[in-house]
Amino acid sequence: MFEKIRSKMVSLVGHDNAIYYLGFFTFIEAIFFPVPPDVMLAPMVAAKPEKARRYCLTVVLISIFAGMCTYLFSYYAFDHFIEPILKPSSYYDEYLTIVSWFDEWGILVVIASSLLFIPYKLIAIAAGVVDIGFINFLLASMFTRSLRFYIVTAIAKYSSEKILKKEQ
Repeated sequence: MFEKIRSKMVSLVGHDNAIYYLGFFTFIEAIFFPVPPDVMLAPMVAAKPEKARRYCLTVVLISIFAGMCTYLFSYYAFDHFIEPILKPSSYYDEYLTIVSWFDEWGILVVIASSLLFIPYKLIAIAAGVVDIGFINFLLASMFTRSLRFYIVTAIAKYSSEKILKKEQ
């Protein structure tokens, strides 16, 4: 199933409205979607390195906004809406583990998660439930999401330049 989704995302890279698809997949990934936007971001940057900053900024801003929405929704509505959906899913055990990490390490979980590719949606949900503080969550998300996506963008851009040199 994930391979089909990933393939569909990659097939949209060359589309005229690819940046809108990238934004859409970025938003839903931070809430429920299983495939990270990196899958679409890296090939888009490699194909059009001159638009790398625009693509990266789009992903960063939308990811942070979606994380804020997820945090606030979980803070106010976890018991009534999220837990009944999360509990029977395969993510529930991961969620419980992340909650225990927040109890032990606090805001460092948000910082480490982006760099370790732990699903951001679970971090945002757990952060809202344990209430690490919205501003703390926002600042940590801004730092780590920016860092992660700028690293992906830089690698993709560097790789594309190398490939172009080989072809000439």
